[in-house]
Amino acid sequence: MKKRLTKNGGLKLLSLAVAFIVWLLVINISNPKVRRTKTVEIEVLNEDAVTKKSRVYEIRGGNKVNVSYDVRILDENKIKSSDFRAYVDCNKLYEDTNSLYVVVEVVDNKELIIGSPSASPGVINLDIETIQQKKFDLISHAEGTPGEGYSVGEIKLDPSSITLTGPENVFGSISNVGIEVNVDGAVSDLSGEAVPVLYDANGNRLETDTSKLKFSMEGIHYNVTILGGKTLPLNFNVGGNVASGYKFIGVESATKSVQVTGPPAELEKLSSIEIPQNVLNIEGATEDKSVVLDVNEYLPAGVSASGSKDVMITLKVAAINRKTFELKLSDIRLNGKNSAYTYATSPEIITLVVSGLETELAKLKASDLNAVMNISGLTEGTHTGSLAFKPSGSLAVSLAVESYTPFNVIVTARDETQPAQTSSESSGSDSQGGSSSQNPSESAYQGETSQPATSATRESTTHRSEPSSKTETPAPSQTVPPRETSSKPETQTRRESGSKTEP
Repeated sequence: MKKRLTKNGGLKLLSLAVAFIVWLLVINISNPKVRRTKTVEIEVLNEDAVTKKSRVYEIRGGNKVNVSYDVRILDENKIKSSDFRAYVDCNKLYEDTNSLYVVVEVVDNKELIIGSPSASPGVINLDIETIQQKKFDLISHAEGTPGEGYSVGEIKLDPSSITLTGPENVFGSISNVGIEVNVDGAVSDLSGEAVPVLYDANGNRLETDTSKLKFSMEGIHYNVTILGGKTLPLNFNVGGNVASGYKFIGVESATKSVQVTGPPAELEKLSSIEIPQNVLNIEGATEDKSVVLDVNEYLPAGVSASGSKDVMITLKVAAINRKTFELKLSDIRLNGKNSAYTYATSPEIITLVVSGLETELAKLKASDLNAVMNISGLTEGTHTGSLAFKPSGSLAVSLAVESYTPFNVIVTARDETQPAQTSSESSGSDSQGGSSSQNPSESAYQGETSQPATSATRESTTHRSEPSSKTETPAPSQTVPPRETSSKPETQTRRESGSKTEP
């Protein structure tokens, strides 16, 4: 079979060539007529006949038709779509059906067209809708993330509103009109112009064909304020006094600082957020007081909290309790001791009343009060004693020695036959940190005293009375006993104090 198909190949090619030549002769001699088609866009005439009635139209099925025509076969390649014109006239609109006849004209190569061309479809229909006009307040959407430490502030638009004109059915899905501004990486204010964008009720961008809509402004100008960020500590200023018998012990708040945003120039002026005393007032309080405030109220204009604006503050108040302690001379640090004398107190036990919080009093020891007595310059005789207290650490704030029993300091000349220092004296001086009056550590406590039990004040202060010619036990009205040395001879002093005079 294959042999038969390939046999006499030259003869077969010759036959094809002869047939083609014969076809060309026939075509050139007869040049037959053929039917051809071109696609042509429809031109709309007198469209104001529709639009002047506040209406808008759209050609149903598209705005193109197929134009069919006859042409000689040898001329068909000479014909183009632009050789034809297809149009409709709105003045001839059939109102009942909104239909128009399509008219086709030959505008070029008329001599090549045989007969009159025709359009398919020959009749078109218009979808006519009422035109609506609606005004929208413009909104803005920031796209992207500003530079680290910065945030988007106010976005101003010019104009602030826009008017849309278009088919009534288009407005059904439009809820907002606005612009989108790219703020990605921004560290300074931005400005520019953007085209309007349509949004639905959920804030999603609409891909509506805006060719049917007319905007009163094609471009919207914008100015974007880029805000800096800063963390500011909260400074709580507490005002007023708690009720008698109570103590203010501090401020508690889970929020210690707040992240704020604002113009960089304004942020540079801020180092903290001050909460004033009139807001944190504890006047007459007998229990904890809680305050919830809006931190934005205490920030300057243009600066605001970037996170939660509400801050809860608790002003802690606790009842004051009292506890009694006993001191011996060995528990007291002596400042200004003279090795030529021995020292004793009368009575030997001094009772203290200390006020403070129950939790602090429970763990307090007498030694924690660091009792100090300044005996610098005292000579032989009996003198009114006074004490000062230097509680260590936090105790200095939370505790106070309200009173102590009045006492005398008895100074006796040391017997030259006795050792320079007895064991009891050593306990009352060296063990408590006492030394000579030249010791710098002693001078730090000089003049610091507290009031005896009969005093009405609560603070430890130093007072001196006028010098007296004889030594007396302080009267109940004395606030602080004097520390002056008696001016009388030793024998007279001992007689007046009830001591037996040595022969």
